[in-house]
Amino acid sequence: PEADRQQVEQEKTRLRLLKQIPASGFGLNNIISDLTFLSFLQYFGDDKARVDSKTGYGISPNYFEVIVDRDPRFLYSYIFLSTSSSIYAGQPGRATELMGKAVKFLSPEQMPYAYTVWRRKGVDELLFLGDVKASLASHLKGAEWAERAKIKGPDLNFGPTGLPEADTIATRLRGTAEFLRNSLDSKDKEKVAKILKEPESPLGATFCRMPLTKNARDCHYRAE
Repeated sequence: PEADRQQVEQEKTRLRLLKQIPASGFGLNNIISDLTFLSFLQYFGDDKARVDSKTGYGISPNYFEVIVDRDPRFLYSYIFLSTSSSIYAGQPGRATELMGKAVKFLSPEQMPYAYTVWRRKGVDELLFLGDVKASLASHLKGAEWAERAKIKGPDLNFGPTGLPEADTIATRLRGTAEFLRNSLDSKDKEKVAKILKEPESPLGATFCRMPLTKNARDCHYRAE
């Protein structure tokens, strides 16, 4: 256990040093980002250290701070940002802040699946921060980006061009936004809160309601 705790402290120091590298990254920002993501996967996947040794997942957002700074267009990495930082590390504020920073560098015309960052941001804002207005804005922005992604162009992360299901996704996201808008106007706040706690909410998200344990990964988190 002590060795695991020392390793976490070493990782904290290493990540702080990476953040101090000049913004240019000496032309190696993509490599720095890739290696940081690989280090994150090792850290996040080490159940023995995280759970058995009780070191937790607290520095998960630190990895993504480096990734967002060095290669904000590394879209694939954001699949892990919400789950690791909001759920496992219990730091949804940092997760949504990082996603908000990342979207400034993304383009749905070049990266059709960029809308997913807005969607994940909106889900975290609602489920973990209780910020309905921010979640509403994020879902509307996600819908807008999904529609813009219909334009054919190179997908810098996933290969296929365009977003064939754009209309369906945009409709679904706007439906969620409408639900949130109605909840803001609803006088029956308890009813709204109850709906959001259902295993299958109007968000299309299945979320974990059990405490983080060794078997926490049996709880699946997704946002359709």
